[in-house]
Amino acid sequence: MYRVLWSSSPYRQVQLVFDLATWVSKMTPLPARELLESVHTFPGKFVFKAVGKTDTDFAAVVVRIIREALEMEFDPPFETRETPGGRHIAITVTPWVESSDDVLAVYEKIRVVPGLVMLL
Repeated sequence: MYRVLWSSSPYRQVQLVFDLATWVSKMTPLPARELLESVHTFPGKFVFKAVGKTDTDFAAVVVRIIREALEMEFDPPFETRETPGGRHIAITVTPWVESSDDVLAVYEKIRVVPGLVMLL
């Protein structure tokens, strides 16, 4: 449970109490298994895209997590692109996945990577 104090004026203060984990899970739900299976043929290649901060080894961590989650011997094919200002890096990883369960397992692990800004 988290408490946030918010004030729209110096005379009035509103206290908002919420469960951060519940709020985040509603804002960033995992793709439904049924939806994945209706739009993608398994087994096959699947495209994961993530954007993160460059001040960490973000791209290397994402590649390692996908390799470990899918029990791959080698790194999956990937491309990176840094933003012009150099604050963020985008990575596109295209591994071979056997099922929608593989995809969901990867999403579950990537969404907690430090520095993650966006996951597609």
